[in-house]
Amino acid sequence: MYDLGITAKNPVIPKSHIMNNLPGVREIVTHRNIMFRDVTEQWLSNNSFTYDKIHFIDGFKSMVGPFDYFIEDCPDNAIDLSQNTRTVFLIDHIYNKNIKLPSNVIRVKEWSEIHSFIKKEL
Repeated sequence: MYDLGITAKNPVIPKSHIMNNLPGVREIVTHRNIMFRDVTEQWLSNNSFTYDKIHFIDGFKSMVGPFDYFIEDCPDNAIDLSQNTRTVFLIDHIYNKNIKLPSNVIRVKEWSEIHSFIKKEL
């Protein structure tokens, strides 16, 4: 079984069918305040995301893992998560360029790249 963490703070809007068709357990980990749970879950539903569990945390996202895969856009979180995640996918943005990343953090531009990478590993 594969665990997949997805960050929900300022989420990148992907083609949700790509994420929904990834294998394994899909968990969302967010730094949003728990008081925004209903709004967050409604946004995910409105955008056709399916997931198995959502975590509202006030600390390091890596405390929730370990994960096989994690999709992130914040380089600090990606580096932290790299310690207990097999592969971290860092969604490429202007604010996370030119940062030295651990070898298990892979920079991607499109969600389809994530889907292809995971499918090849299975």
